[in-house]
Amino acid sequence: MSESCIVLATDLSAHAAPAARWAARVGAALGARVVVAHVIEISLKSWLASRYDILADDEKRGRAEARVSEWYREATGSAPDAVDLRVNTCFNGLSEAVQAHGASLLVMAPTGKSTLAQIVVGSRVQDIASRPPCALVVAASDHLPARIGAATDFSPGSAVAMARAGELARATGAGLVALHVAEVPDLPAFEEDLFADSFETFYAEARETLGKTAGEAFGDGVVAEQEVLHGRAELALDEYARGRGLDLLVLGQTGHDSVLGDMLGSVPRSLIGRLPCSILVVPVERT
Repeated sequence: MSESCIVLATDLSAHAAPAARWAARVGAALGARVVVAHVIEISLKSWLASRYDILADDEKRGRAEARVSEWYREATGSAPDAVDLRVNTCFNGLSEAVQAHGASLLVMAPTGKSTLAQIVVGSRVQDIASRPPCALVVAASDHLPARIGAATDFSPGSAVAMARAGELARATGAGLVALHVAEVPDLPAFEEDLFADSFETFYAEARETLGKTAGEAFGDGVVAEQEVLHGRAELALDEYARGRGLDLLVLGQTGHDSVLGDMLGSVPRSLIGRLPCSILVVPVERT
């Protein structure tokens, strides 16, 4: 896997430090530059504090860049390859930084908000996950992934995310498991008995398709487990991640005629708010 650049978003808090260490370690494994991006958001508070003057005043800018660099050094023990300061909204500022540095990976810390606050007002990381400017990692820990899960709904778009998972597994030496959530309607117990044979055929076909999909996406040299899960996508993936010790879950941002596609936005947002592991959201172009 060849990553030219990783952009690490930070608010300079201790909460973001594990994401900095994740970016540094993965950057070293992938041979990628790490650029630390800090966005001064457009607000009345920032205007009153004269924070917007930073970009126009060389001395203030230099001090601000030194502060960002020192934060990263304290978090990781090394200096960043570059610092990028922006005055903008969080989404636009990070999108500009990704484009300016040709980054293929954006790393952020999970939201520090409570679950209720996420439901009511959302969070910056959840908003960005709904329309990421490039592949987005929400780093819940600071270590290299040892076990990666790649979720697929069998759409062409999700194959892109699976291929990305395979590349990352090869680069880091992580174990890999291909995941598919098969959703069937809830039926009364007596009707489940009547349709038992049909359900078994459905799951058998899903397992066969998953095997073919994984082989095509991961390519040669990658040995992956395969699991067909049952239920709603976000609940089944959450349960599997917790029960089977995933370090990173990889999924496409959207798809067509699929559970993940129909729940565009809600699946990434809900998983970011609830999963104990890191998440890699790979944007997929609509066709």
